[in-house]
Amino acid sequence: IVRDQFARIAEQTPDAGQALEDMGKWYGVAMETDPVYQRLRQRSLAETDDPEVRAIVRGMYDEILTIVGDVIRRGQAEGSFNPAISPEGGAWLF
Repeated sequence: IVRDQFARIAEQTPDAGQALEDMGKWYGVAMETDPVYQRLRQRSLAETDDPEVRAIVRGMYDEILTIVGDVIRRGQAEGSFNPAISPEGGAWLF
């Protein structure tokens, strides 16, 4: 769900700063309206002993990081984000 929503927001929002803001707002609302899903998603990565499940969840997190990193790169190209910021590091902080 998070990956799909972030991808949709990134694709539909031309301004990179606005895209990150909208992603953050969506995530905040999702945490309030569907906290069980969000907790399960996070716990599945941290607590699973099943390597297959862990790999699937990790892959989804990697895709989310790629989406956010790409938005940061777009913002750097637009001149709205500091080019000294690592897009990967910024995505992790986001």
